[in-house]
Amino acid sequence: MKRLLTLLIVGCSQMATVSYIHATAPLHLSVSAPLHDQQQKDSVVSFFFEQLGKGNWEAAREAVDPAVKDKLTAALLNSTWQQLELAYGKWVAFTNQQTIPADRMHVILAANTFARGYITFKVALSQQHKIAGFFIEEARTNAPVLQSNESADSITTKDGGMLHGTLTLPPGKTAAPVVLIIAGSGPTDRNGNNVMLPLPNSASYQQLAAGLAASGIASLRYDKRRVGESQGFSIPIDQTTLNEFTTDALAWVDHLQQDKRFTGVTVMGHSEGCLIGSKVAGERKLHRLILLCPPGEPMSKLLAMQLKSRLNDSLNQELDNILATLSKGNNPTTIPRDLGMLFAPSLYNFWKSTFKYVPCTLLAAVKTPILLVGGSADVQVPPAQLDILHRCKPTATLLMVPGMTHTLKNSNNIGPDKNAPLPLVPELMPALVAFIKK
Repeated sequence: MKRLLTLLIVGCSQMATVSYIHATAPLHLSVSAPLHDQQQKDSVVSFFFEQLGKGNWEAAREAVDPAVKDKLTAALLNSTWQQLELAYGKWVAFTNQQTIPADRMHVILAANTFARGYITFKVALSQQHKIAGFFIEEARTNAPVLQSNESADSITTKDGGMLHGTLTLPPGKTAAPVVLIIAGSGPTDRNGNNVMLPLPNSASYQQLAAGLAASGIASLRYDKRRVGESQGFSIPIDQTTLNEFTTDALAWVDHLQQDKRFTGVTVMGHSEGCLIGSKVAGERKLHRLILLCPPGEPMSKLLAMQLKSRLNDSLNQELDNILATLSKGNNPTTIPRDLGMLFAPSLYNFWKSTFKYVPCTLLAAVKTPILLVGGSADVQVPPAQLDILHRCKPTATLLMVPGMTHTLKNSNNIGPDKNAPLPLVPELMPALVAFIKK
């Protein structure tokens, strides 16, 4: 079963950087050619990944088709590979490959082993036996390395999958409040790592857990379904909606509320996780609800805002039509190639389920004390979105953090090591702790 995927690089769309991309499904490639010698195709793919694994970016580009070579720079390969190694550990080996049927296309599945997991890439070859595009077909991590105050935890979902998480406890054995951290959009894992995130912006959730533990607060962060270790779900991707992700979060809340070590459960959602957290808070009695970088308008409006400046007038009109169609609960009849990744048919049900929720309406049903947190430097979910939520829920506590980005980092902070995560913006943790301990 295919897992949640995202376009990695090359040849199609720049939409991969959009905050609310959740997944891709069937791969749509425009590469077509007659069949070529299999040995030559095999060698170019293995050569490409072996050079990437060794950090030979310019050598790897020798395997790239000239039509996309100007887009696939050595710097882009370097940055992308570093992101992969952050999530899955150092590259170990090119494992194997196989050709798959693809209607006159040359498409090869290339498996690579990493220190903490494996990734299978789907590679498209041009008529010149060169790489025209490659995508993540499947990626799984091994069990994460746990710190001394952490332990693995898991629950079984209603559709037979296993959700895996990390429980972080504060020092000592006394009862403590606990926070359930719900990740944002896309293939973001329990630690806040995502192959599309630059390394300095990673590890936000892991840092939140460490900061909470240092202040006497426990936390549970988990891999969403089909991300990281959380696999085995019977509901296929094209039938997966926001409701499944909400049901998963509810199951974690029930799990934590039954644990006598904890005095109360706070739900902390980030970005898209704020929608899930708000739905959970409307159905369960919680200690607190914290929304980090929350959307104030329906996701269709926010998505349009994020994309408008990146598209020409024609694509913007088509985008408006697609969003309107999905918002009405219908399937688009045509999708332009440049938007094909974001609006793959297997995502229709997810988008339709997400677009129907109005954040203000969700908060109206929440009786739990709420903290709304935004960043003045957040370009994915601008500060105005927070103002919308606060106007419709004036009883909520509002915190606007100067200079904070969407990944909870300081926009002006430049760390000494570009390959290491930046710390959280310093004003954030004290405010979170004070609100939870009220």
